[in-house]
Amino acid sequence: MHWRLKLLLAGAAAVLLAGATLLVALPSPLQAELARQARAQVRQFGDLAEARLSAPLQAGDAAVLQQALQRLQGADGVRYLVLQDGQGQPLAAAGWDLRQPLPAVDADGAALPEAGADPTLHARRELLVDGQRRGQLRYGVSTAPLAAVG
Repeated sequence: MHWRLKLLLAGAAAVLLAGATLLVALPSPLQAELARQARAQVRQFGDLAEARLSAPLQAGDAAVLQQALQRLQGADGVRYLVLQDGQGQPLAAAGWDLRQPLPAVDADGAALPEAGADPTLHARRELLVDGQRRGQLRYGVSTAPLAAVG
């Protein structure tokens, strides 16, 4: 083979390799959209949970709070919920063993968990009642349906 052809083929291979590396390294528009949808799902669930928990949290009714968490856990994709008071002490939980430490909160679902990782976005929502902080809700939302698309 002529040396110019060899050089041209080597250069073309290098360009293709560099392009493929960039395509793999950069987040695809689909992945960005899926991450946006995951953040929206987490935020919407937080809104729903705050609305459902405000009255029993204000009343301090532990039994009603526990029932509300169990009903909320029945929502599609919600893996666990832990309601904490203003000092971070658990008041009620559903789907989580309180003897285990809670996972770190994800950075607003900025990215979907990588393949093979736990497909859960871990979130925190400050709960306000009449404008005052009454506690926080820690919860995990499955991203498995979104990750399957990506």
